[in-house]
Amino acid sequence: MRASYAITSSRRQVGIINAWSAAEAVIEYLRSRGFGDRDIVRLGTSSASWRGAVFTATRLDPDES
Repeated sequence: MRASYAITSSRRQVGIINAWSAAEAVIEYLRSRGFGDRDIVRLGTSSASWRGAVFTATRLDPDES
């Protein structure tokens, strides 16, 4: 089931993405910003790095999105 995920960088929320998983959400967010796969490094099941900046996806409750 698809869910809404908040994408954060540091302490700032930078977007909301609908995806099947947190991993998909963070990668899709970065790709939507035009960042290439060569520059994206997966750090775990819910985070990835782009040129040193770390982005994390956190699932939102249905009433938060």
